[in-house]
Amino acid sequence: MNISELQDLALVTNMVDAAGTLLAVGSLVFPSNPDLAEAEQKRADKATGHDGTTIAQFFASRPITAMAQYGGNTIFYGPSFASFGSGYAVYTIFHEVFHLKGFGDAEIERAMGITPGIVAVQGSQSVTNKLMEECGK
Repeated sequence: MNISELQDLALVTNMVDAAGTLLAVGSLVFPSNPDLAEAEQKRADKATGHDGTTIAQFFASRPITAMAQYGGNTIFYGPSFASFGSGYAVYTIFHEVFHLKGFGDAEIERAMGITPGIVAVQGSQSVTNKLMEECGK
């Protein structure tokens, strides 16, 4: 995968406000993989304490900035996204586009040389921070 492929995908990506998305997390995040969709739904239901947790409920229950459809073309964003400066928002979208291509955070972290120690402190934001560090020069 090269930067041109990522740019092409970004051009056809839908940005959707999570607060208005009342469909189940699992089927939206993994639209092409029923097994992963079911596992994601169980994880979301456990995290929120609701059966059939929607994207809106999931975002409302945790400090999530954005979440992408794996192998899809939609990025869901939460209320904290609006508080970012335009620079950090761009790198957040860049991070999520990798998920649209089907890469998980662990794969991205390994490929970018992000150490487990940094991930332990920064979590998923370690990817966005590394993108900003490497590409924002």
